[in-house]
Amino acid sequence: EHPRHVVRAQARWEAQTFRRRDTLEATLVLENPGLEPVELRSPAAPAAPASLMLTVGRSKARPSQVEQVELSAKDVVCVDARGAEQAPTEYVVLEPGAQAYFRLKKKVSLGRGSYRGTVTLRAREEDSAPFARAYGALLATAGGFDVKGWW
Repeated sequence: EHPRHVVRAQARWEAQTFRRRDTLEATLVLENPGLEPVELRSPAAPAAPASLMLTVGRSKARPSQVEQVELSAKDVVCVDARGAEQAPTEYVVLEPGAQAYFRLKKKVSLGRGSYRGTVTLRAREEDSAPFARAYGALLATAGGFDVKGWW
């Protein structure tokens, strides 16, 4: 039997190489591969967004050597599939087969080297929408990137 209410997350860096002082940019894609609509609090909601964490570590780092940064609503922008900005909403409604896109931007101080990262979305039950609500945690592996330059 196919699950009825499902949300899947994917993340990707906007570039494979950043400079040390660049703002890290990634895209988070939420998708509904289920059979029924799903509604969850938007990570870009102006008031009380869903919790988003960006975790970055060197490619060969141990789990204790990673940096976790919480993103606020000002670090998250709703975008369409082509990357054009959209007005933020309090909730995201994902019809079956639909996707929602978010651009994440955060200044993180990193030295030269190769890194990997993940995006974690946490939606609390008490913040969930009343209709076809979704809550819990989603982990999206964004893959690797390099930081170059001395400045």
